[in-house]
Amino acid sequence: VLLTGYADKESAIRAINEVEIFQYIEKPWDNDQLAMVIRNGLRNRNLARELGDRIDELDRTVRRHERLSQQHERLREELALARRVQQTLLPRLDVEGRLRFAASYRPALEVGGDFYDVIELSGGRRAAFVADATGHGVQAALSTTLLKSTFTRFAGSEAGAAAMLQEMNRAAEAEEALELL
Repeated sequence: VLLTGYADKESAIRAINEVEIFQYIEKPWDNDQLAMVIRNGLRNRNLARELGDRIDELDRTVRRHERLSQQHERLREELALARRVQQTLLPRLDVEGRLRFAASYRPALEVGGDFYDVIELSGGRRAAFVADATGHGVQAALSTTLLKSTFTRFAGSEAGAAAMLQEMNRAAEAEEALELL
C-alpha cells in the first residue's frame, strides 16, 4: 500500500505497475478505509499464495500422471511382447497325420497360466502336457513356462509319466520356494 501526499498520476501508475503495489492512497486518507485496504491486501496475498500452492500441487499431479502413463504404456508393451512370446511357445499340434488337435488360446489378461504341449518320447511314444496355473497374468504365465521347460527336457527320453510328474512337481516346489524369498 502506497500512502503519499504526492498526487502525480503517472507516478502512481508507475508504482502500481513496476513495484506491484496493491493500492495507491493519496492524502488525506481515512483510517477506516486504510484498515479495510490493508485487510483486503492481506486477503489478496493469502489467496494468491493459496492459488500458487494449488497450481504447484496440480503441476506435481500432472507430472505424476504423465510418469504413470509412461509406465503404463511400457507395461502394456512388455505384456504384449510377453503375449507374443507365450504364443510362440504353444506347439503346432499335428502328430504325423494320425492325431490332429485344434486349439484356441485366449488368456483373460495379456498372458495367462493355461498351457499345453506335446513331445515325442523314445519308442514313438508321445506325452501331452496340459497346465492350468492358479490365477491369471504374469505370475501364472511364468509358472507354466517353467513347467513347459521342465516337460520339454523329457523329449526323446524313456521316462514314464510318474518320473515326469515327479520332476515337474519338484520344479513347481522350487518356484514356490523362490516366491517366498
